[in-house]
Amino acid sequence: MPVFSPVAVLAAALLLGPLAVSVAHAAEPAPREAQQGDAALRSIITSRLQWSSQTYRLPIEVDSRDGVVTLRGRVTSADAKQMAGELAEATAGVHLVNNLISLGVSDPAQEREQVVEANAQMQNDAWIEEKVHSSLIYSRNLDTQNIEVNAEEGVVRLSGEVASAEQKTLAVQVAQQIRGVRGVDADKLKVAAREQD
Repeated sequence: MPVFSPVAVLAAALLLGPLAVSVAHAAEPAPREAQQGDAALRSIITSRLQWSSQTYRLPIEVDSRDGVVTLRGRVTSADAKQMAGELAEATAGVHLVNNLISLGVSDPAQEREQVVEANAQMQNDAWIEEKVHSSLIYSRNLDTQNIEVNAEEGVVRLSGEVASAEQKTLAVQVAQQIRGVRGVDADKLKVAAREQD
């Protein structure tokens, strides 16, 4: 993409008037805004990976450039690799995911230690509510304005209204993958009736 010097912009402005200035500024990239967007995506995806019961504490690196997310690291299960990719793909603002996570051999002693540690750190209901709500907000293709989240003893209850059965299914899936969630009750999450033309 061409970069215009201030002298060139001034010369164009004198010759062509205000139209040239607006065109020149529109052609300039907004690197700070793009960097801030990429930093926000990295932060959101990293958080969602840490909140997930399948990807918690896994050494997964997240990089983002212009909405293209690259995941790197080494995990011991194909399910964890797949979940990481799905969490990234489902995040609003992501255009493409390069899942470069490799699979490695698991260390049984380390796995047992992680299970014991995870059980010892069972999340309280307020933490679960907050993470489910945040994950719903960050999910693509999900209108969360009318979804309420409550948790009691690890059981998440979703209530309110969504636009389609697909959104209801997605909301349940998002809630199920959060650490500490023992079950999801979506009986009070209703699908909006569509108006007839």
